[in-house]
Amino acid sequence: MRVKDVLTLREADDREKISHLASRADVFTNSYRPGVTARFGLTPSELAASSERGVICMDINAFGHSGPWAKRPGFDQVAQAAIGFAAKE
Repeated sequence: MRVKDVLTLREADDREKISHLASRADVFTNSYRPGVTARFGLTPSELAASSERGVICMDINAFGHSGPWAKRPGFDQVAQAAIGFAAKE
């Protein structure tokens, strides 16, 4: 199967390709904000059920998986600025 360079979860054909790739993957990692993987059927339990031999799932979250900012979208530079890591000296 030929795969495009970028797959978009909003497109049904791309979701099918992602599901196919994930069913054969050893590791599935994502950095979507909470709730996105559930909306597109890519939760760890759904991935495990469709996996041919098991899968390791990893969710990356800019602000952690619990706490007041857990549901906020973010990326590395925003998280660094929020915690002061990227402070100018």
